[in-house]
Amino acid sequence: MLSGNQSAAAHLEDLQARRPFRDFVYELKGGRTGCRWVSITGFPRFDSEGKFTGYRGIGRNVTMLAVAFDELKQSDPS
Repeated sequence: MLSGNQSAAAHLEDLQARRPFRDFVYELKGGRTGCRWVSITGFPRFDSEGKFTGYRGIGRNVTMLAVAFDELKQSDPS
């Protein structure tokens, strides 16, 4: 799909280590909308005692970008 995307294993390592992550792209399948591609960015949050409380971040639908990328890739004769 989109080049430069972090692997799922590397993303999981970041989550387990409570590290921030940026532009992790993954595919959502199923439902009435079919396939969608999503890009997420998140930063770990900690309470006043340093206890991890979760991630705060943003996600965006990048399906149109993914489709355009795939079409461009398929049209490249090389």
